[in-house]
Amino acid sequence: MEPERALDIAQAICEALVAAHGAKVVHYDIKPSNVMLTSDGRVKVVDFGIAGFSHAHTYTVAPTAMLAPAGTASYGAPEQFLDQRGDERSDLYALGSVLFALLAGEPPFTGANDLSVIRRKTDGEAPRLNVLRPDVPPHLADLVSELLQRDPDRRPRSARAVHERLQRARFATVPDHGEARAEAGGQGPSTPPMRNVAPDAGEPSRRSPSAPSSVTKPPGFGRSMSATAARKGGRSLGKQTKGTNQWISGLRTLAIWRASAGS
Repeated sequence: MEPERALDIAQAICEALVAAHGAKVVHYDIKPSNVMLTSDGRVKVVDFGIAGFSHAHTYTVAPTAMLAPAGTASYGAPEQFLDQRGDERSDLYALGSVLFALLAGEPPFTGANDLSVIRRKTDGEAPRLNVLRPDVPPHLADLVSELLQRDPDRRPRSARAVHERLQRARFATVPDHGEARAEAGGQGPSTPPMRNVAPDAGEPSRRSPSAPSSVTKPPGFGRSMSATAARKGGRSLGKQTKGTNQWISGLRTLAIWRASAGS
């Protein structure tokens, strides 16, 4: 995939993470099959099935730190598969993995099975993107490397900070980006209806064994986090989509509903 389109998609994913993290919600399973492209150029981040609250003491549910490891081996952060669940920085690592896969054609770590992939990413650092894709601009390769740092403390501080850097990288990669979008009326490239960004190479999700296999969802739950990939540069992140806020409200409702059902 060309850097311009990959950055469009990454910006949209990151915008959804800004909204989620602002509500203290961590996705934990950002990967290509959970990122959908619509026919009008929008990007939807879906499947918050293993999401958690970073400050869950507000509700009567287990804090994130007490939850079992969960995620997808090829895209999840190393800490998710050790003795902790991770936090917002784990989502940033996964975003870096997805951006790496969009540009290189494969995730940063591969292996014969989940265990071998997890072992590689917990024991060593991710390869440099420009080793596999020499034409990627250095500033973009640097950002991906920072997102894929094994130590969470060495990753960017927040999704908002990453979004700002992605936006700068987008304009640096395509200097006339703003003018081109203005001429096109701010519309992005056409894509097939609701398809995944990229295949996951058959990687299954490592979900918490304690999570219920099915649950009756209360009204308002199950809406996808959405953000527009085809947009004019400089749009304020304060203008969150209606669907994003409704979904976060639904997730909070589910947490309270589960707590009430278990009492």
